[in-house]
Amino acid sequence: MSAADLVERTRERADVVQYAGHSSVAERLKQRIVDTSVARSRLGLADANMVDGYVDANKLDELVRRFGLVRDTSGLITLRTTTFPTGTITRIAAADTVLTALDLAGSLDTRERTAGMDALTDALEKPRG
Repeated sequence: MSAADLVERTRERADVVQYAGHSSVAERLKQRIVDTSVARSRLGLADANMVDGYVDANKLDELVRRFGLVRDTSGLITLRTTTFPTGTITRIAAADTVLTALDLAGSLDTRERTAGMDALTDALEKPRG
């Protein structure tokens, strides 16, 4: 399987929505989601003072209200809503950079997409033990 195949097969894992919000909420919001933004630096990308992570689809509306988030396609807050168990997502995110690489591989930004695809290719080429 290629990295492109993996990206295609996992495309429906979450619904992605970008938000704008006050900079003071970033750290508190990161504590309420499965934060995958920290893995960006391990993939060679600078931390852009952004929030990126997974949230249970049933908790999204509460987070949007609590933190005063507004949908904004250029916002620095990316929430990926899913019905997949967040405990499992937390373990996957903590174990490796593959989840973040999948997220980046779908980016419209060339640097992000390249970093994601390169990391996925490397992961797929590693011998399994």
